[in-house]
Amino acid sequence: MCPRISSAHSARWARRCSRWSSSEFVAARPTFGNCQATHPVTKSELIREVAERIDMSPERTACVIDAILDQITRALQRGESVTLTGFGSFTPRRRNARTGRNPRTGAALEIPAHTTVPPLAV
Repeated sequence: MCPRISSAHSARWARRCSRWSSSEFVAARPTFGNCQATHPVTKSELIREVAERIDMSPERTACVIDAILDQITRALQRGESVTLTGFGSFTPRRRNARTGRNPRTGAALEIPAHTTVPPLAV
């Protein structure tokens, strides 16, 4: 039995990773299993493909993938870099406060300083 990741955690992870589905990433990504190169791989597709490849049940595979993603998320929240040799790395970066513009009204607004994780660096 594995602890399941909360839906709030999944939503945060999806927001962080939403930029991965940008057109240049999708165009550069090779095909994965039966997926087309123009379709980003979903978590359920990843689980199914990995489960078939390592001959493990999809439920246990989901637990393993959730645990890996949870550990990556926790390390990034602590401000640590995560490097997966042969795959890429995630490095949190500090963004300074700045003045932005509301695209609809054009009004100036203050964007506070925050930490972000840029897309995967290969």
